[in-house]
Amino acid sequence: VTGDRSGNGWLYAVEQGGRIIAISPTGELATVPVVDLSDRITAGGEQGLLGLALHPDFRANGRLFVNYTRAEDGATVIAELTVGEDGIADPATERVVLVIPQPYPNHNGGMIAFDAQGMLVIGMGDGGAGGDPDGTLDVRDAVHGRGDSEEQEARDRDRHQPDRELGESEG
Repeated sequence: VTGDRSGNGWLYAVEQGGRIIAISPTGELATVPVVDLSDRITAGGEQGLLGLALHPDFRANGRLFVNYTRAEDGATVIAELTVGEDGIADPATERVVLVIPQPYPNHNGGMIAFDAQGMLVIGMGDGGAGGDPDGTLDVRDAVHGRGDSEEQEARDRDRHQPDRELGESEG
């Protein structure tokens, strides 16, 4: 669930199966979804429509961004859609921004949001399967498995000091 930054009280809920539903300030669900992308999404387990971010100027431009699992191959898709004055986004307006292959059907992240500078931030997860079988957590420039910078710096520091536990401070 996310809201736009206008303060008008409207919320937007993501359904894993592929729909985005608007919720009025009084808690009423819209009778028609904002958009239904279920025809292009594989859903279930840790896959589906996983994230929604409204452009910082959403009220003026109607732009929203989604993170979903593509039906044909399980890849993560980041796409932009435009909501019309009627509050509905035509799936035909979809513009794919980024496609990231996923090696496994789980641990695919899904969170997307705009930061304070207006940049779209995408949470990718480690790429799947238990125990990080592809070692993505140890690859600094890997798309999967990236942690925040403090966490990455701790991993890099501790890799060169094997007698310390991960994240243990030097002091």
